Amino acid sequence: MTDMHLSPDIVANASLVPSAAVDSGEIKITFVNYSKFELRRDVTGYTKDFALGSVTSSPGPVLKARSGMETLDICQIAFSWIADGANNAYVTWYSPEIPVRFGVRIVAPVQVFGMGKRPYWDVCWDNNPGRDPQWARSGSDPSDPRTFFADGHVGGLAAIGRAQSWHTALDLTVTISDYTGGKP
Repeated sequence: MTDMHLSPDIVANASLVPSAAVDSGEIKITFVNYSKFELRRDVTGYTKDFALGSVTSSPGPVLKARSGMETLDICQIAFSWIADGANNAYVTWYSPEIPVRFGVRIVAPVQVFGMGKRPYWDVCWDNNPGRDPQWARSGSDPSDPRTFFADGHVGGLAAIGRAQSWHTALDLTVTISDYTGGKP
């Protein structure tokens, strides 16, 4: 039997699992970058009713290559759902090397007395940094994974979004990697 020594600083294989509290009203977007490309934050924001909640984490200006992670995490106040209709939060990233911009938006429809549609997420990708993104639905079910880019990759970059969705909460993780000719 071979003696195996593991260093706590080295992770050979990891899987990031969404961690929003189940049906807590939490809206969370996490980007994990395993690619060789450093990404710059582009247009990012949230509607004013989300501002009534508690922004517990906001993404920095750079998503570092090879192990960068940035998060937008908003814990909502229950009454903010009733105010002005649907709320949304979005983050986009841009790589001047490729060039491409991509991102996600979480939309939380109005919830009145626990009734209403659950949050869902939209995607965008283009080459228009600094401008308003053109959003498209990620799919018919917010829990379904979504591969970004028309061919599954662009300029050596691949990305896939995976979400856990509840009646009032959504936890989305977008994993970015180098395209290797197979699945991202």
